[in-house]
Amino acid sequence: MYLPLSRIGVSYIALFAISAFGQVRRDAAVRATADLTEIARRPGSRAVAADAPQREVYEPERAVRRHNATGARSATPRLPEPVRAPGASTVPSFSGFAALADNFTTIPPDTEGAVGPKHLVTMLNTQVLIQSRTGAAQSGFPITLNAFWSPLGDFTDTFDPRVLYDSAGDRWIAAAAVNGSKSTSALLLAATLTGDPTGKWNYYQINVGNSNQWGDFPTLGFNANWIVVSMNLFRIRGSGDYIATDLYVFSKADIYDPNGTGKNTSFPDLDGEFTPVRDSDNGSPETLYLAQEFPTDFASASASP
Repeated sequence: MYLPLSRIGVSYIALFAISAFGQVRRDAAVRATADLTEIARRPGSRAVAADAPQREVYEPERAVRRHNATGARSATPRLPEPVRAPGASTVPSFSGFAALADNFTTIPPDTEGAVGPKHLVTMLNTQVLIQSRTGAAQSGFPITLNAFWSPLGDFTDTFDPRVLYDSAGDRWIAAAAVNGSKSTSALLLAATLTGDPTGKWNYYQINVGNSNQWGDFPTLGFNANWIVVSMNLFRIRGSGDYIATDLYVFSKADIYDPNGTGKNTSFPDLDGEFTPVRDSDNGSPETLYLAQEFPTDFASASASP
């Protein structure tokens, strides 16, 4: 592994002969395969109404935003604003369509999305929507983010979703975190078995928490050989200070395999969070590029409640 770090510019990691460096390869703690259309048919999977109780996702790198000094909500729930049709004399600025509106039940919404040949997949901290390339929503959607990850467990606080489309492999890849600020913190990773995101997905859970550590802000990337997730680790108690950033490196072939085990190798770094690059054209199969942001604001982060 070669990982030059610079406080400006782009870092890169050349992954080869990983076992020679003594890192331990481990299987996912939990794995499952499930059909997303079947999940969407369950009544409990449907996205909640906009007037449901609101939650705030704890973010160590910034102050948690409050509605007001008491944290109380407005008596009148805020609803998504409709897309207004242009006036008769107005030239439309675009000819697209709306994807997934924020239902204002989680702060922040953390909007993510990806486009494939036939589908658009949008993920928020609250919901998941699958649409056609013309904007038609798949039957049964949107579903909650917790429902999307339900093959791995009965989760109530999945957050920080990511979704990408791998055009070379014709697969969809998703990631998220769960159990924030808890010793049961985990990284969640999933990939479709085909190019249809409404079909079967492989799901993997990688436990990252311990007695005083939890994982936050997974970022997702891939190249021809690997799927890589960066995750920031923080203390649960005490000052809530930043500990390190771990890179979790997965074999793409294993993650895509119907019988894959989620085998992964982790590489710790003490200098800050990474954003792995998406190499959609498989141009650098032995090299994965990473942008790095140094944790200048993490040290002052207060501990979670």
